[in-house]
Amino acid sequence: MLLYGNFWIALCSTALVWQTEFLLTGTFDPLSVLSRFLFCSTLFLYAAHRIVGLEKVSAFHQQGRFKVIYRHRRHIRIYAIIGAMGAAWYFFQLKPLTQILMVPAGIISLAYVLPIWTGLRLRDVHYVKIFLIALVFSYVTACLPLVELGWELSQIHWGVLLERCLFLLAITLPFDIRDLLIDKHTHVKTIPQLLGPERTMRLALALLGLVLLLALAFQRMGLYAPDVTIGYIAALIITGVLIYFSPRQQHDYYFSGLLDGSMLLIFLGSLFGYLLL
Repeated sequence: MLLYGNFWIALCSTALVWQTEFLLTGTFDPLSVLSRFLFCSTLFLYAAHRIVGLEKVSAFHQQGRFKVIYRHRRHIRIYAIIGAMGAAWYFFQLKPLTQILMVPAGIISLAYVLPIWTGLRLRDVHYVKIFLIALVFSYVTACLPLVELGWELSQIHWGVLLERCLFLLAITLPFDIRDLLIDKHTHVKTIPQLLGPERTMRLALALLGLVLLLALAFQRMGLYAPDVTIGYIAALIITGVLIYFSPRQQHDYYFSGLLDGSMLLIFLGSLFGYLLL
């Protein structure tokens, strides 16, 4: 239940907050209010997404991850309730400005997983889902940690937002490759349907290459420390290897385990670079 209970993705998404703090300040607080809020809200949103999604893919209930999710759906509902309660509790402990800036991300996230309008989720809109994931996660994990720390955002910080967005797009595209059959069944058009799996993989690698170049540029500008950047780039290279082999993979552990885990990996790479170099 680490994966399908959504604790793993909650941890990995929270690691992106730590990554932002560590890259820009040289330190991080693993138990900050924002970290706790993001962990709980991710736990809730992904659990709700899995429960709602079961109704859309009833034809696949006895296959792969859907079989596990269907079997444990009652547990996942409990995790969703716990996550929602935790997110509500920690939301009101955030700074007022952070609360205000969190509202648009919260609305988009809820509309992504819940059929708010005429039974349609934002996730079901053609070509939209990976861009929404990347934009919302980037905004929450690259900008709001700095707001919570009391920083004023400058142009360079918007560059960090772009770097994070490109990274998330790169690791999310393989999930659309994995979900080709599911998305065809639910009549949702995606980039892999347009480009094919191999070209989509190359696009993801190109995006990751841009992330690497931006990281090097920020290091030369003095924004990132050299030792931290080395560890970060090493983690990006490993992520690139995972993306490269993704079109040939079928098991969901590769995607929900390793590719989602790349969010934690880039933080650990940066941290180990600092500790070891």
